[in-house]
Amino acid sequence: MGRAKPSRREFVHSAAGAAGLFHIVPRHVLGRGYRAPSDTLNVACIGVGGMGRNDVRGMEGENLVALCDVDWNAAADAFKSYPKARRYRDYREMLDKEARSIDAVTVSTPDHSHAAATLLALRAGKHVYCQKPLARTMGEVRAVMAEAARRPKQCTQMGNQGHTNEGTRQLREWVEAGVIGPVRDPLLDQPPHLAPGIDRPTQAHNVPPTMDWNLWLGPAPERPTARRTRPSTGAAGGTSAPAPRATWPATGWTPPSGPSTCATRPAWSRRPPSCTRRPRPSPRG
Repeated sequence: MGRAKPSRREFVHSAAGAAGLFHIVPRHVLGRGYRAPSDTLNVACIGVGGMGRNDVRGMEGENLVALCDVDWNAAADAFKSYPKARRYRDYREMLDKEARSIDAVTVSTPDHSHAAATLLALRAGKHVYCQKPLARTMGEVRAVMAEAARRPKQCTQMGNQGHTNEGTRQLREWVEAGVIGPVRDPLLDQPPHLAPGIDRPTQAHNVPPTMDWNLWLGPAPERPTARRTRPSTGAAGGTSAPAPRATWPATGWTPPSGPSTCATRPAWSRRPPSCTRRPRPSPRG
């Protein structure tokens, strides 16, 4: 007896299942060197000049959907390298328009915009990679951590390259193996171009025609532009973040369990903030 002819409903259901099989293809089916579309992330990048350019380069293995930067002169190289990516100045507009097109976001803006951009991306349901420092204040850090904790299915990472490379682990192995002898006084050095901050500008200058100054300010108070505005905490938020951590195994020092009380000082100050509690390492040997 012949098999009964399938109904239209059964045919549509089976056809839909077959279409799904062709859309989600396991990597091994495509062979060595090929990547299934289902394994590729759709990524949008916020801040694509300077360190951001390096982070965009790190996403080349994914599908770069959109690039956003307040200064299109700084972003020129990224725009040229990825002509298919849509371009934006305002990350709020980008996240709104690309909400259904992207899976993940990189945040490589000046430090004062890290928290705002990261929180908005998390609330849009996206995975987020944010450059160090995670935020500008402890209050912003706690807000970002709380938002991420509410979204356990979204992956988050802070760009702390000093801890992802071999150097920190290798230093610890040397110390623990006694290769370099007892460590008594660890010293850290910074290259001159990472000197922390500059003086507050005293004169206003014209905003470069390729830059949206209002978007650059973001959550910061209104102020005139300067000829040389350093959009960073300098060494304090850069290489100084991972560098001291490398010395902890050598000295036996551990971070304080509670927060230190530090006097706030603007990012353009030449001097670091003064803290009321600064635990000193206890030398070994």
